[in-house]
Amino acid sequence: MPVGPPGAGLLGLPLSEWAIHPEDHAALPTTPFAGRMIEYKAMAYELAKICIDAGGVAIALIGGARALVEYQKKVAQDRFQMLMKMQDNFHSNESFRRIREEFDGQNSFENMSKGERAEYATFFEDVALLRRSRLLRAELAFYMFGFEALRCWENKKFWEGLDRDDKWWGVFRAFASELQILRERVKPNQVRL
Repeated sequence: MPVGPPGAGLLGLPLSEWAIHPEDHAALPTTPFAGRMIEYKAMAYELAKICIDAGGVAIALIGGARALVEYQKKVAQDRFQMLMKMQDNFHSNESFRRIREEFDGQNSFENMSKGERAEYATFFEDVALLRRSRLLRAELAFYMFGFEALRCWENKKFWEGLDRDDKWWGVFRAFASELQILRERVKPNQVRL
């Protein structure tokens, strides 16, 4: 197949001849065939512009969609790292470990100071604040911390010397109410970041 000269476009015509320029009107051919050729050139030029514009829009949309997907992945990864850090802090804190053992054992909390118990409950308030700010889905909050939070909230001996009805425990109170509802309806296969 023969190839036109460098810079040639469709039908071997130079790209500069694709469009009809205003100064060319006086030189327009008068025969019907030549007039149709100029119309076809103009239509081909317009079609090429439309295709280039559409291609640019398509590339921009694909790029935007990819950027959105990457952003969502990054947010999920950051959220996961934050949760793993919180869970690690929860399980590595010696005072929290002793409180969890007390829940599992005698359930007396006689050897636990009021400050240690308040710090333990405050951890769940921090989880509740993450939940309220929508950084943590309700099902995930329940899955990761719900059992321990409810065990803490519902244990009367744990709260001896602490006023659980105080307005300052309102965030934890609301979180515990949400967790009690979730306890009935959350299934482990529903949990996602």
